[in-house]
Amino acid sequence: MKKVLIAGAISALVSGCAGMAVSEAMKPQPVKAKPTGGQFANMCEIKAYNVKPKYPSEAARVYQDGWVLTNFDIDEMGKLVNLTVVDSSPAGVFEEAALKALVKGNFSASPAQTDCNYMMEFKIG
Repeated sequence: MKKVLIAGAISALVSGCAGMAVSEAMKPQPVKAKPTGGQFANMCEIKAYNVKPKYPSEAARVYQDGWVLTNFDIDEMGKLVNLTVVDSSPAGVFEEAALKALVKGNFSASPAQTDCNYMMEFKIG
């Protein structure tokens, strides 16, 4: 059930962001400053293992850098639940790769954690 919900979230994000694909621009888009502190501070003590995003080929082709800020809970088995994208730059470019990598990754949190923020950066060079 949880995998279905996460897969649905990924599908919804991708379809909602399809209009902003890098391939349409054919040049790198500006990257806004990453959010820091305050509500974006990581409120969890977690260790992430095997979180290896696949760089989107269109973004790599135009040397696009960027980032994705996600929020999730980690259950007592170390599985992500309630995974969402909080913010990203540029919008519509790296969200799918970030979500897929997080779903495949392993996390260590004891005890279970809620409201965890995780920043994933994408740098081509």
